[in-house]
Amino acid sequence: MLCSSGIAKVDAQVLSALQALHPQREEDLKLPATLAKQVSIDEECVAKKLYLSASDFSASRDVFGWAPWMLYNCRGKQGGFFFFSAYAKHVSLLANKPRLFPKICGVLSTAGVLTPLNKLPPDERRQREEANLEPKLRPINASTLLAKTVLSAVLESPAAIRSTDKLAPHQLAIGVPRGVEKLIHICRAAHANGWLVGRNDFTNGFNSLSRQKMLDANCALFPESVDVFNLLYGLDSPILLFNEDCEVTLLDSSEGPRQGCAAGTHAFALTLQPMLAELQVKYPSSRFACLPMILFL
Repeated sequence: MLCSSGIAKVDAQVLSALQALHPQREEDLKLPATLAKQVSIDEECVAKKLYLSASDFSASRDVFGWAPWMLYNCRGKQGGFFFFSAYAKHVSLLANKPRLFPKICGVLSTAGVLTPLNKLPPDERRQREEANLEPKLRPINASTLLAKTVLSAVLESPAAIRSTDKLAPHQLAIGVPRGVEKLIHICRAAHANGWLVGRNDFTNGFNSLSRQKMLDANCALFPESVDVFNLLYGLDSPILLFNEDCEVTLLDSSEGPRQGCAAGTHAFALTLQPMLAELQVKYPSSRFACLPMILFL
């Protein structure tokens, strides 16, 4: 939202642009396999974090990708079989035993409502409309609360932290809190010390990324999560787009990570890593160090 300019009104032009932003995969996915021990999520830790966070009305940040204080009235009593204990049990089962669930569970868990955000301010949007150009949009699809909680919990595991460490020194600050503010200060300091700072904004980067390459990279760098990623990303996810009259258009997310997914940036970074390593070999006299969308040379 910080990098956007409001929600776009869903009309024929916006619908056409959103359809173009969700390319269809031409080949079936080949789900990777691994002998690595799969990640294990502690049910009690998930329940405790959700339960305690639901009573903190002053917290501005979301926990596990959502605002937990909204569920304060239904959180029940700690230790009893109430909402959070039942929910945490289901989250842990999905994360720890994803092979128990059929494909339809993955489809339902990753279905999401699409929120089209304007990339440009109003004056630039009017200029594009007058030039009969399609609007520039950021398609946010966060999928379901269940999928976000599962993937967020998986990314807090020690194995996920180790996978992020493998990205250094080429990629840094993946999933860092208050990253935008820190990024500004780092760029200023780097430029003042003689670094060339470049910004790279991939056009529709998430949805243009090969999902097959993403699953393969995740298997290579984060093999402990292969089973859960196969369940939640080894398929086409339905996307629901509503207009002002609540009429729905059905799209598919079949390539790359979902923009708004708890694991989206992590999966994108893992997929990007081989390219950065190849650049370093090709240009050994340069030092490549990347923060999200920023390249230092």
